[in-house]
Amino acid sequence: MNEQKLIYQLYVKREEEMYHAPYNEELGFYHSVKSGDIDTIKRLEHADFTKQPGLGILSENILWNAKYHFVIATAMISRYCIESGMEHELAYSASDMYIQTVDKCDSIPKIVALQYDMILYYTTYMNKLRTSKIYSLSITRCIDYIYHNLHTPLSRKDLTAVTGLSEGYLSRQFKKETGSTISDYIKKRKLETAKNMLIHSDFPISMISETLCFASQSYFIKLFREYTGMTPAIYRKYDSRKLEISSDKF
Repeated sequence: MNEQKLIYQLYVKREEEMYHAPYNEELGFYHSVKSGDIDTIKRLEHADFTKQPGLGILSENILWNAKYHFVIATAMISRYCIESGMEHELAYSASDMYIQTVDKCDSIPKIVALQYDMILYYTTYMNKLRTSKIYSLSITRCIDYIYHNLHTPLSRKDLTAVTGLSEGYLSRQFKKETGSTISDYIKKRKLETAKNMLIHSDFPISMISETLCFASQSYFIKLFREYTGMTPAIYRKYDSRKLEISSDKF
């Protein structure tokens, strides 16, 4: 967070000295993301943001300049999405992981490819959020609690305490509104988080398994293979190659 704050202060300091893209155009872009306008965002797939007219100079080093702008864009997008209903923990976790990933990028094409991936991730999520069913207050609280506590051994008793519902009624209502049992929903959320951690961090598989409170590493690998069709190690290598290939297009 200190690095993000420093980067933003540098941006503000130089803002009045540089020509920047029109403010309304920038707001239009953020509106497209937070409203889930996938069609508009997909038109940016082959756009190089580092060549955008009016892009401020935050560093004399072109690689670091691109990274700084990436960090600012990621921070802004995550906050716009939170304001429009995205869960805080999910938005900030994705932001942190993308920023950690861009720190390791060693070329402009890789940063550009990662920025498009980041923008599309948030836009796609907001699109699903906008078109998904609205849950009752109790189930919304339940889902929020799950998101904020994926690093703990979640139990139905925890969720009944949060919602004030009996265990039996909560289970039936959760299934009715989400189409999934509580245990299956928790497993899916943990596995989706594990996928992001594998892609955007260097954490060992054992640490990811432990962090997300799976019973054991072997159980985590078994569930992950059932969910994705491949082991965590293969998934990490596969996605890295996919990112490398997409980066070469720019």
